[in-house]
Amino acid sequence: MLRATTGCGAVFQKLNLQPNYDVAIRGTGPAALYCALTLAPHVKVALYPTTDLALDTHVLWPGLTEHWGLLRDILGDTQTRALLQTIQRSRDLLQNEPETKRGAVLQLASNDTEFEEMTTHLRWVNEIWPRRLMSAGSASNYLSVNEVAGAAFIGDCLSIDETALTTRLFIRLQTLKAQVLQQHPDHQEILIDADPQLPGLFTQTGAEFLCANVNEPWNAALVGIETQRGHLHIRPHPRGWLVSGVAPEGIALEHPEILRNLAAQALAPLEGLITEDVRPLIYRSSADGLPVVGPAPGNPHKWSLGAFAGRSWSLGPALGEQVALALLGQPTPLLDALPCLRPSRFLR
Repeated sequence: MLRATTGCGAVFQKLNLQPNYDVAIRGTGPAALYCALTLAPHVKVALYPTTDLALDTHVLWPGLTEHWGLLRDILGDTQTRALLQTIQRSRDLLQNEPETKRGAVLQLASNDTEFEEMTTHLRWVNEIWPRRLMSAGSASNYLSVNEVAGAAFIGDCLSIDETALTTRLFIRLQTLKAQVLQQHPDHQEILIDADPQLPGLFTQTGAEFLCANVNEPWNAALVGIETQRGHLHIRPHPRGWLVSGVAPEGIALEHPEILRNLAAQALAPLEGLITEDVRPLIYRSSADGLPVVGPAPGNPHKWSLGAFAGRSWSLGPALGEQVALALLGQPTPLLDALPCLRPSRFLR
């Protein structure tokens, strides 16, 4: 169990009148918020917002889809299935929130090699998260595409209105008397860092923009489209479509034209598109593509909870809850089944 601390050396914007806290959480993404929500009924919690932008599709789905076969070969069946169960737990936490809606993700294979991966290595995923494989012709029934070898239609996904949901979660934390710090916490019993700086982590830049003039040529039930060509993510917006992503081979998107061209190549309706509201995106990833979750080596009072690499809504809520339960001394079956996430894996 956590022990209360009596002092807080930081100057902070108070959500309540209590001047001390037991746990400081650096970051305000889905993992940090759900960790705070799980802890707040039991201990005093403070959040320190970070300014980094995070690339995220705002869609909950098994977003490691292109890597599941490789992950199963490396991690084994138990850990790979635990990752899928973690995504399912995040879905359970989010599905009844009014800021989410049901839909599907259409994952496009840009070439024969990617489609072979869908039809062979990924078929077993259907046991946990049903997917419907389609040929290029079938995919064109959903949207007009260029040079697509095939697709996977992944149902029962969620689309999240991130701004609205994050705002309401903060209000919920306010009712639980959480605090928001104005500067980095310097006195706390436990620090949870949702934006860790560790060996084995790197950042990649991208961009996001609104395509306000694109007609809707595909099934309105879809909440996201993902293609390997440039790691593009396309999702509905009240005034058009949002396109976000990073350039292939680690090329930094210093100019939005790079992403715009990639989008036009991948989806025919986006040719000649007009964009607005361009903003840069940064996401932190790990060398093996998995999040970093667990106590820092040699310091059980500092935990890492980050490096979701654009999958913060799919993995973050469940892993944030698991970290909170671990600190409260409660069972954490998902976290226990995923030693592959521990920060110590990069320090061996």
